[in-house]
Amino acid sequence: MKTIISALSIIVIISFQPIYASALNKEEKEEFSKVACGPAWRTFLPDNEAFTAENIELAELQHYNPEDQCSQNIPEADFDNLYNSVKSAAVNSFKGSPSSFEVMVRFKLTTSQPSSVEMQVRGDIESDYKQLKSFKSALEKIDNIHSSSGIAYAVFHYKIKPASTTKQ
Repeated sequence: MKTIISALSIIVIISFQPIYASALNKEEKEEFSKVACGPAWRTFLPDNEAFTAENIELAELQHYNPEDQCSQNIPEADFDNLYNSVKSAAVNSFKGSPSSFEVMVRFKLTTSQPSSVEMQVRGDIESDYKQLKSFKSALEKIDNIHSSSGIAYAVFHYKIKPASTTKQ
């Protein structure tokens, strides 16, 4: 999984910036961090990967480090493993969903502790309670993903539609 803007790109821009202009002062560096990095890195997916299944859309995928907004401290292999594991859990749990709802999951990653997950749901979930429980159970088994330094978060936002009414 590749991000369009990577931390390496930002570092290269910062490293070569004095060649093209004067060095950034403290305020300019802070402003650059706010604009260039922001509170989260959004991972852009190709259009053909936005839909996990015909009724399951990955609407948003972000990862961030609250200690350093410009740092992407989830190793690429771990991020890919996390992405594929969550995608598989979503397909296995929601491909036959009879209703519409949204589910957001947030993984907390550290350097040494098992990852932890929180889940929020919005919409008509009464008929999907069993599927949501299955999804949460599958996510809780993903505990071997770590950050390379400090704490990092990965957020997945899915939009689910009734399987019987979606068309491609």
